[in-house]
Amino acid sequence: MSRPGDTDLGNTDLGDTDLGDTGIEDGKTVVPYIRFPGQTTFTAGSARPEITDSEFVWQRKTGKRVTVYVTNDDGDIRSNRVTIQTS
Repeated sequence: MSRPGDTDLGNTDLGDTDLGDTGIEDGKTVVPYIRFPGQTTFTAGSARPEITDSEFVWQRKTGKRVTVYVTNDDGDIRSNRVTIQTS
């Protein structure tokens, strides 16, 4: 089930994905959260990309469909969720 703001990207490189205007300031880090098929909860990733010029780069290689969102360090600002399908 999708929430408003959720996006199904099909076969996409997450590096080119717009997670929405989160309002997270430049110089702050984000925490990626990932959910694989069959999981009911999201797990925090270990990477902590930094926002630069209102953007950040994050990569994850997987052969499975994943759903991803990011938060600020405090968790009080959250992006839209995106679902990325495999080829």
